[in-house]
Amino acid sequence: MNTRILLATALIGLFAVAPAQAGHGHYTDRAKVVAVDPIYRVERVPVERRECWEEPEIRRGHVVAPRDGAVAGAVVGGVIGHQVGHGPDRGVATAAGAVLGAVAGHSLARHSDEYEYRTTHRECERVRDYHEERRLVGYDVTYRYRGETITRRMDHNPGRWVEVEVAVRPVR
Repeated sequence: MNTRILLATALIGLFAVAPAQAGHGHYTDRAKVVAVDPIYRVERVPVERRECWEEPEIRRGHVVAPRDGAVAGAVVGGVIGHQVGHGPDRGVATAAGAVLGAVAGHSLARHSDEYEYRTTHRECERVRDYHEERRLVGYDVTYRYRGETITRRMDHNPGRWVEVEVAVRPVR
């Protein structure tokens, strides 16, 4: 009977050590996850936007009414030319006075109606702002394996169970 107990003990020991020896002293097991804490990092993120505004502007111009000034100038110039001219040249003087009067009237009408006004035009530029963003960088995972509580940082949430690697080596 002692032989049977000795043989049974040897077989149990052989099967208990076999997984460790098959993986060169390492094997995997599962451990119960008891806490998962996400880890965040705050980062400054650039954001470009377009900023626009109305820019004041002064413009100059004139009211062009050359026809009104030219007609009035032609009438006045024609009258003056008619009075200055004598005899057969009176018609030529009237015509010349009308032409010169039209040119002078046009010029006077144009220059007398100059004005200035204020307006705006749209200006835009690109502006870079920054805002802060919380980004998930990992998890602190706490699990229990054979009565021992262990915390490790992981890049993912493992769920209810985590796979652990167990190393077996002699004590002495």
